[in-house]
Amino acid sequence: MVQGAAKGFAKKGESGNEVIRYFCPECGSPVYLSSAAHPNIIYVNAGSLDEPKAVDPRCEIWTQSKVPWATIPDAINSHAKERT
Repeated sequence: MVQGAAKGFAKKGESGNEVIRYFCPECGSPVYLSSAAHPNIIYVNAGSLDEPKAVDPRCEIWTQSKVPWATIPDAINSHAKERT
């Protein structure tokens, strides 16, 4: 659980657009990120959810760097890098 407002860290993404990654100010755990390239989308870190099974993912990104044991169902739209 994030205690207080999440802290943001801005940097340029691979696309050249600004990406802001937000972290818990108490423990430093990543919570979500936003991107200038997709201003209406918030990318939530699945590990930050109290009930991850309550979410029905429709898209996965950065699958090129997934761990070998992770599986991506065929029904989910996936992108090797950032979503374009």
